[in-house]
Amino acid sequence: MARGEADIAMQQISELLPVKGIDLVGPLRAPAQRITICAAGVASATKQPEAGRALIEFLTRAEHAPLLLRNGLDRVPVVSKDE
Repeated sequence: MARGEADIAMQQISELLPVKGIDLVGPLRAPAQRITICAAGVASATKQPEAGRALIEFLTRAEHAPLLLRNGLDRVPVVSKDE
C-alpha cells in the first residue's frame, strides 16, 4: 500500500497504524470482521513471575484502555483462572 503497489489492503488495525503513507478507513463490518483474542499467563517455571504478573496487570488496568485503543487494540474483561 505505502509503496503504491496496491489500492486496498486489509490487516489488523494495530499493524496498520504505524505505517506511514496510508489512510486507515476503519474496521470491517461485523459479518466480515475476525477478532484475534490474545491470552496472557505466567509459566510455573519462570524465574521472574513477578515481572510477568506486573506486565499482565499493567495491560489489563481499566485506565490503560485509551492507550490500547489508540494503538488499535480493544480492551477485554479479565477472566481469572478461577472463573
